[in-house]
Amino acid sequence: MQAGPSIAEEVGRLLVFQRTPHWAMHNPNYHKAVSAGNLWCLRHIPYFAQWLRFQLFWAGSDGFHASLQMDPNWPMPEISLNEANHKMRELITEHVRKELDGDEELLARVIPGYPPYGKRMLRDNYWYRMLKRPNVELVTGGIARVTEDAIVMADGTVHPVDVIILATGFQASKMLFPMRIKGRGGRSIRDAWGDDDPRAHLGITVPGFPNLFLTYGPNTNLAHGGSIIFHLECQVRYITQALREMIEQDYATLEVRQEVHDSYNRLVDETCRNMVWAHPGVTSWYKNRHNRVTVTSPWRLLDYWRLTQHFVPEEFRAARRGEAPMIPGQEARAVSSIEQLTVS
Repeated sequence: MQAGPSIAEEVGRLLVFQRTPHWAMHNPNYHKAVSAGNLWCLRHIPYFAQWLRFQLFWAGSDGFHASLQMDPNWPMPEISLNEANHKMRELITEHVRKELDGDEELLARVIPGYPPYGKRMLRDNYWYRMLKRPNVELVTGGIARVTEDAIVMADGTVHPVDVIILATGFQASKMLFPMRIKGRGGRSIRDAWGDDDPRAHLGITVPGFPNLFLTYGPNTNLAHGGSIIFHLECQVRYITQALREMIEQDYATLEVRQEVHDSYNRLVDETCRNMVWAHPGVTSWYKNRHNRVTVTSPWRLLDYWRLTQHFVPEEFRAARRGEAPMIPGQEARAVSSIEQLTVS
């Protein structure tokens, strides 16, 4: 999606080997320069940057979050989730049809059979009009092998090539790999998670691994717009509050309570099961081999901000040097992060 349109005009022939079709949305502002007026406002108007950031986040994420939830009564569950999601599908399809000059044969090869946002929504970087160029060919069959100077298809077709650009992903579910991290009793993070089932409270902290705090941990990736930088800011704020608690209380260790971790992850799983990424027609790196969504956050940005806004000491076991772990302020009832989300 990024490389193709950038080089199509410069190469003699471009072959695009498409494993599966992908949704790519039209954005009229994608190639626009930031206006002089916007630049002036960013420099001179107090809080304009914060307002603009919020507006972009809301329009590009939280504002359509409901459209990514499955409606059990929706009559076309194979291709869309609800009325708003189906309308999105129709709008994108119409844009693609226009870009392809009504080429129905090509349209059938590039429109996914799964609902929009089942995988990360791409932005049309003149991708579709690139496919209409005379020197570009879309190849949709399976690849059997790569030779010294060609790609050989499963049906025996041989495509001679000079250069291969690989855009095939990485081991996203095997989080923290290849680092070797050990917690209490020498138990490793791979023992706790396996290769594809990572879990953490708020995506940040794991029972049995005191003083281990993560950024971009399990179920904190954004597949519905927004910015991972915003999530990282939320996580860093939460972690620094935890560190401040350790310093002020002279704690040697902080470790999230198992029941707090488990309750949060049950809520994550329940919420994810109703989201587009768990759709049975979607296969992606968001899910593990048991169809559990392990990578993607089910929350709105506002929800995750609320969840991580305040570090709650009562959700943790703490210990000073030479002492057994205790629950800080156990006599006081803690407002858990899950309750914060439910109330909001």
